[in-house]
Amino acid sequence: MQERLYGWSAPSALGMRWAVSILVLFPLVSLQVTLAIMTLVWGPPTAVPLLPFEATRLMLLSIAGLAVPWLLRPTMRPVLIPLILVCCVIGAAPVHSPHHAVRALAYVLNTPDLMRTTLLASLAGGLAGMLLIRGIILRATAQLSLAKGSTKWGNAEALKKPTKGLLLGKINNEYLRYDGDGHLITIAATRSGKGVGTVMPNLLSYTGSMIITDPKGENYAVTAAWRRDHLQQNIVALDPFDLTKEGGAQMATLNPVDFIDINGKDYVETAMMLAEMIIGRGHRTEDSHWKLEAKGLLFSFILHVASDETLANDRHLIKVRQLLTQGSDDMGKTLCAMKDSHLLQVREGAHRIEQKSDRERSGVFSTAQSHTHFLSSPRMQYVLASTNCNLEKLRKGKMTVYIVLPREYLSTFAPWLRLVISSCYYWCTHSAAKKPTVTQ
Repeated sequence: MQERLYGWSAPSALGMRWAVSILVLFPLVSLQVTLAIMTLVWGPPTAVPLLPFEATRLMLLSIAGLAVPWLLRPTMRPVLIPLILVCCVIGAAPVHSPHHAVRALAYVLNTPDLMRTTLLASLAGGLAGMLLIRGIILRATAQLSLAKGSTKWGNAEALKKPTKGLLLGKINNEYLRYDGDGHLITIAATRSGKGVGTVMPNLLSYTGSMIITDPKGENYAVTAAWRRDHLQQNIVALDPFDLTKEGGAQMATLNPVDFIDINGKDYVETAMMLAEMIIGRGHRTEDSHWKLEAKGLLFSFILHVASDETLANDRHLIKVRQLLTQGSDDMGKTLCAMKDSHLLQVREGAHRIEQKSDRERSGVFSTAQSHTHFLSSPRMQYVLASTNCNLEKLRKGKMTVYIVLPREYLSTFAPWLRLVISSCYYWCTHSAAKKPTVTQ
């Protein structure tokens, strides 16, 4: 097997080259072991050996000696132990060609007085060949194949060493933890204990920052006080439906538009990300045009709200929704203001809108409006209007963010969930991210 840091590689199929090697090696090894045993009993055959006795012994014993240090690796033992034994036996006699070996074996089998010893020697040779081939098969089928991924079997011993990290389980009162980089996933049936068996134990023990999607608010109710009082975490609950209110939580608010730094280099990419999170990706090809155009429209309006001086007190997505749904007269004024913007992207957006036919323009606006319906909710307007939490502590300090959204609203308010998670991710991965204004 190929050993890895946290386990063993998954078995791979035995290929054709291994099968051919086995078919060739088995009879050769068996024959040479049999001939070596007969040589030790009766002496060498009269034929000229393929390799002299001294050369054979030196070569095979050298191979066996070089293989001994590799016995320290458990994954090599199935091959090396039979190989060393075979080399020691064959090295005790000169090596003859397979033709001469077969002739010698046929001669002694036809001699009644020698048949019993010959059969025992043949049996020993066959057994030695089988042991060596078995080790080769075990080694070959355990090699890592990347053709269908690089899955590994877990190794509990490696997981017992870390003293911190994510808690996976316990064996014989010893905790199993993973402290490496990568992704973890827990798969189990509904109500089988994923929360109490994996999620909550980690929330009660992991000392780093965490972001938790908590549809029922149960994780907050059980773990928030412990993480605040014992793990010195800053607790933030983004809970527009007040599921955590009974636990004394203060509702946190997060305005994604605050992350757009017009004076920075990434303001275009940040606005694009927000538009992408709101509209999402379509599954049907026929919807791709309208969704792409709606994202472009939403991107232009978000940048307009984030940059226009007259909207300094309304830099949030609720204002974007209001601009998208205003009447035709007010829309004309908004487009005029966008055409006078100091940002090229905003001016381009206004011109693209004017270039479209009435029918296409109506379709694009309808698509953008349908994907921003959630912004009409008073609860969404409250949690998106301002920012009262400092996400800088996610990266530089200790912060736990609970994102609480009831299951029955997951589909309706999925854009808000995407916005919050992407904002947290953006802050954690951008060292030069704009620090949003926090209002208490």
